[in-house]
Amino acid sequence: MITVLPTREAAGGPELRAAMVRQEAGIKDGALAPMLRICSPSLAEVRLVRRVVVSLLVTGLIVVFRLVLPVIYVLAPILAWQGIRVKATVPRFPEAAEPEGITPGDLSPAMRLTVLGESTAAGVGVERHRDGLAGHLAAAVAGLTGREVQWRVVARPGATARAALREFVPRLRDGGWSPDVVVVALGVNDLLRMRRPRIFQRDMHRLARGIQRELGPVSVVLTGLPPMRRLLILPQPLRAVIALRARALDLGLRRVAARVPDVRYVPFDLPAWPPGSEEWVFAADRFHPSSEGYRGWAEIVADDVALVAREVLSRPDGLGRPGGLSQPGGLSQPGGLSQPGGAPR
Repeated sequence: MITVLPTREAAGGPELRAAMVRQEAGIKDGALAPMLRICSPSLAEVRLVRRVVVSLLVTGLIVVFRLVLPVIYVLAPILAWQGIRVKATVPRFPEAAEPEGITPGDLSPAMRLTVLGESTAAGVGVERHRDGLAGHLAAAVAGLTGREVQWRVVARPGATARAALREFVPRLRDGGWSPDVVVVALGVNDLLRMRRPRIFQRDMHRLARGIQRELGPVSVVLTGLPPMRRLLILPQPLRAVIALRARALDLGLRRVAARVPDVRYVPFDLPAWPPGSEEWVFAADRFHPSSEGYRGWAEIVADDVALVAREVLSRPDGLGRPGGLSQPGGLSQPGGLSQPGGAPR
């Protein structure tokens, strides 16, 4: 009689076979745990790595800026003269009209969006906000999510991060309305006023915290500064110095987003304004965006805003909390932006 002995794979079942495979590979029990932890880092580890990377970038840029600082001091008289000349030649355009609106969508509840900031948020360069950053952003988000987007603008040309905390944050709840997402477009005026990067970062940190204290658990999206080196109206060497300082302020925005929960940073991606597009992405003043320029900018920010909207929708309270635009007390109610006492136009 011939006896057939069981093979090693058949003997002992799956657990024994797995142990034999580990033994043949030289892997001891429990040795896979550290490997799995490395392959699947925790949220705290991801945030730590992000903070380290941002800190290294900021430190490197500060070192570069300090190296060129003596050159800037030598060029200071030329830079001051160029700045005065540019300020005198750039025409002053008014803010856009109709700082509130509704972009229709097929799904409900509606999403509520506030755009807060300086002249770009105020729509300088276009006649109506629907052709500015807020209107194009609402249209892009509605297209991505399928939801109705109800939006308003709280902005003023010349506003800085420090002024925004003092002037705009108390007005975010005008008319009993509370946004789900606040998009912040600030930094150019701080840049032109030669605000130090650390001071600007501190002011933006306080602004983000102030928005969340005023509104509760709301998501804040910080938009990066526009590419200042593309502003051909700025002569050299002023343009190069402004562009370098803009990079420093932009890294400050990254650090704020890395340190404050529910705050995102969206860099201004250059493909929005491709090379050679200066004639159609800028308004007649050659300083502020045109409607097409705002559209390209909005399409960059829209992806993150749509992602935030999905996250908000997954929360227990979700979109459409009482007092929101989908409830009584929305844009058309007394005390809203279209009524006296609303945010300034």
